[in-house]
Amino acid sequence: MELVRASVIARKSLDDASLPRGRDLTGEANVGVPEAPRAEPVDPLVKSWISAKSFLAADVLKDPRSQQARVALASLTGADEHEQVCALEAMEQLRQDRPDFRPTRLAPHAFRNGFSKGSTLHVTAGAIRSNRVWYEIAYRCRLEPGSQKIVGFEYALGAEIARTLWDEHGLAPVH
Repeated sequence: MELVRASVIARKSLDDASLPRGRDLTGEANVGVPEAPRAEPVDPLVKSWISAKSFLAADVLKDPRSQQARVALASLTGADEHEQVCALEAMEQLRQDRPDFRPTRLAPHAFRNGFSKGSTLHVTAGAIRSNRVWYEIAYRCRLEPGSQKIVGFEYALGAEIARTLWDEHGLAPVH
């Protein structure tokens, strides 16, 4: 697992005008932002959240194959460290919940910057890549204060992101 590569890719600041839709996956309105074309007709934005029954990031990081990720994570502090642990949790939750889903990258700030409120990280308009296709994702990740321990996690997976939006939002087709 290449933790840093998986989720540090989209740290650029984007304003609300860069969103591809009129709202993010949490249902927040973005007044004046036009709807972008989708690759195919899909259901309206996912509003149902899936709550994790167990937390997976700590076990992944304990694996001997994750040594490089542990070293990279140790070089981060505060919000960056929390963001990385939560991104890893998001990828692992999807990998477990959807056997056909093979997440290889996560861009938590693809369409809007996330934010922290207390010990909870909110990603409202991110993107996750599986099988060379990008999808909308939102998640909330609660950490034990002062640690990397996740104590709450839920996510909502949205629609496939139209290929025409990938370059504009730094969503790499490969690697």
